[in-house]
Amino acid sequence: SRQEYKAQKFYKEHLSKFCDGVELMEFKSALRAKFGSLPFFSLIFYSSFILYWFNFELALVLSILNAIVFIGHFVTYNNWLDVFFKKESSWNVAGFLKPKHETKEVIILSGHMDCVYEFKWWYRLKSAGIYLTFIGSVLIILQAIGYLSIFLLNDPREFTSGWALVSWFILVLLSPANATLFDMHGKNVVDGAIDNLSGIAISYGVGKYFSGEENRLSNIELRILSFGSEEMGLRGSKAYAELIENESINKKITVLNVDTIRSPKNFNIIKAEQNPFTFYNDDLIAELESSFKNENVEYKVSSIGIGATDGTSFHRKGIPTLSVIG
Repeated sequence: SRQEYKAQKFYKEHLSKFCDGVELMEFKSALRAKFGSLPFFSLIFYSSFILYWFNFELALVLSILNAIVFIGHFVTYNNWLDVFFKKESSWNVAGFLKPKHETKEVIILSGHMDCVYEFKWWYRLKSAGIYLTFIGSVLIILQAIGYLSIFLLNDPREFTSGWALVSWFILVLLSPANATLFDMHGKNVVDGAIDNLSGIAISYGVGKYFSGEENRLSNIELRILSFGSEEMGLRGSKAYAELIENESINKKITVLNVDTIRSPKNFNIIKAEQNPFTFYNDDLIAELESSFKNENVEYKVSSIGIGATDGTSFHRKGIPTLSVIG
């Protein structure tokens, strides 16, 4: 958005006060593909209930395809449907701090800048809205499993009676939960002070600290990154990970991503992000644990059950990464 561009320019100006160099990097991506696809998944989901009575085989095929593409595109952040959406501009900002001597390693400290339209059912119904969204997502997959079970374990001509009919009715009774996916976003934009201007502020503060001559690192180049369009499917981090993929082959690069810090007393080192099947390196986790213990920082090691962080983009490129949330 225009506001994101202004925010990244604002951040660039502030990084310029102490960084050796700063870049504002435009990239293009199908920003609306992740959430813009949800109404189509919902429409196919509801259509399959009706088709069940007129053409069971077609309903079966549609439900299976719907579930597979839903998992591949939306749940696991693989963005399969990007080709059907227009590419739009977003921006990353990178500040560079050179070491005192020769660069032997690069550490990237990152957060994300963008805002998102409010998840209105989460806002209105609180935790109940989150549960409904989760149930609505699972129902797309359960519909495919249920129809396939009826096809494999039942005489196809008997799908209108017995346990097959009971299964169909149960899915229909639960199906209103899927409406939270069809109409997920409200019209108001959330400013994102926690998610994730907190990560931006922390990255800025650490960068400023290490910019002074007395604290300048000896052989480590420090990069301060602000990613755009994280809420739209990790778009900014994916663009930057692709940019440095070749650089990481010949240079040791480590990413420490900071996301959603409410309180310094609740740091969580993320060991896994379940949706995108991201599992972080145990040795790197142990190294960060040791640092926290040495500084008497309270922390936990945990996983993210729903969603993902920008760390996933780098992990998929084989770049050593950790995410810390609060």
